[in-house]
Amino acid sequence: MAPFWVRLYSLPTDYWSSSVLKGIGEKIGEYIKMSEGTKNGYYVSYAIICVYMDASWVLPEANKLVFRDELWLHNIDYEHIPFRCRRCHEHGHLFEDFPQNFSQHTNS
Repeated sequence: MAPFWVRLYSLPTDYWSSSVLKGIGEKIGEYIKMSEGTKNGYYVSYAIICVYMDASWVLPEANKLVFRDELWLHNIDYEHIPFRCRRCHEHGHLFEDFPQNFSQHTNS
């Protein structure tokens, strides 16, 4: 488990309360806190929260939220994490460099 700072872009301002951000954080890990910048309203296009997560597991790319009675898929951006392959989730290569993809490119 490690702490991750998570940016929540285009989050409606109705969701910027401590209780709502904690609820969002608990859906993706163990909520720790919101950033001071978020708390003090320094950002206008995103909120930042800190969440404990197991880095060996696949990090969720999005979160489902309900806003004004509509289901909304909200993208999650993690700060300062190394790139991982979207196919096997290992560090050290990206999806386009995945060994199976490499053999397909060299055979064509």
